[in-house]
Amino acid sequence: MVLAAKESLSRHVKNYRYKDLVDCERGKLDIRVSKDNIGRALKIFDTLIKAAKLRGHKIEIRYDNTYIVVLGQSIEVKLREQTKRIPSKDTGDLVNTLRRESCILKLVMAIMRSISKTENNQLKCSYH
Repeated sequence: MVLAAKESLSRHVKNYRYKDLVDCERGKLDIRVSKDNIGRALKIFDTLIKAAKLRGHKIEIRYDNTYIVVLGQSIEVKLREQTKRIPSKDTGDLVNTLRRESCILKLVMAIMRSISKTENNQLKCSYH
């Protein structure tokens, strides 16, 4: 999983909503960081995956998200680099950009409570 994420991030495909950040492709670990922090992000996820597997938990990638399954409970896990929203010089719309002074990575975890289908057959997840 980590090697596949590394290959995906090394292509440096920029995220269209987050300036200066790269994303993993669909079906890979849920990571969004700057090029400078790719190595750190991969090490954090590698350590988290190894620790979870050592404790007998499963790692799954589904619905384009990464989950650790603990005692049958899915916990969504994603790694993000902290950004701030600033007005665009061109349009005035708010855009996400890096906080260059911090380089803070955030590990975000959420326990999924339920999955249901909406009227148009799209999946809807609710979290605690």
